[in-house]
Amino acid sequence: MIDERKRKQLKKQTSHAIRHAKYKQMQYRKRKKRRLSPAQRRRRKKQKKYAVLSLAAAFMLLIVVGIISLVRFAVSFFSPSLPQQTASAVSQTESETAVIYPEVDFTIGCTGCFLLHSPFMTSYPDENGNYDFSSIFRYIT
Repeated sequence: MIDERKRKQLKKQTSHAIRHAKYKQMQYRKRKKRRLSPAQRRRRKKQKKYAVLSLAAAFMLLIVVGIISLVRFAVSFFSPSLPQQTASAVSQTESETAVIYPEVDFTIGCTGCFLLHSPFMTSYPDENGNYDFSSIFRYIT
């Protein structure tokens, strides 16, 4: 009974000592953070100010670039004279130099992966068990 009592008292004292040590450590950290000299405080304030100003400048630059590109797009889209000029220039160049290329068949060989996943793999074997994926490429000319 006496040993049990001493053990409980020792446990209580130990937990109290641990809580007290943590409290003191927290107080020390708070004091340590507050120990900035006035020059250091001014320097940190300046750094924060410059960071905010640089972010604001970058944001304003982004807005200005966006507005300029929007104005350029609007001018090119709504300008009636540009499409007529380009159409007449294209018709003049087509009539002057009409090049006709002969039709040529060729084969492209490729190594690598076309990413043929399981739906393709299970749906294309023929009666002999061979795979023919030519129907996938039927619209490529």
